[in-house]
Amino acid sequence: TARRGAAADGDDSKDNGDKREDGDVPPEDRYMTELLMDENARLGRRVRTLEGIVSRQNVSLRKVREDVSALTDAVREFTDVINLLREAGLSVRKKDGEGTPPTA
Repeated sequence: TARRGAAADGDDSKDNGDKREDGDVPPEDRYMTELLMDENARLGRRVRTLEGIVSRQNVSLRKVREDVSALTDAVREFTDVINLLREAGLSVRKKDGEGTPPTA
């Protein structure tokens, strides 16, 4: 904590009774570094996994939109056919299992 307090106060000197050389890393710092690297790797894998999921969902969503567009076009065409039949005097509804015969 003395080292943290000195660093927090802006004292960057290494004359705090710690006789380690610059390349020496205390075991607790090495452990924390390894934990952070493992967590970073895990998060990187998770991000890549999520990006793959989003990509597949985008493809699926595009296909659904194409299907909806095709079905919308089919409904419009079917509606036009029904309207033409009505204009020609044909019934499109069945009563008692029979369609109304065309009137001449």
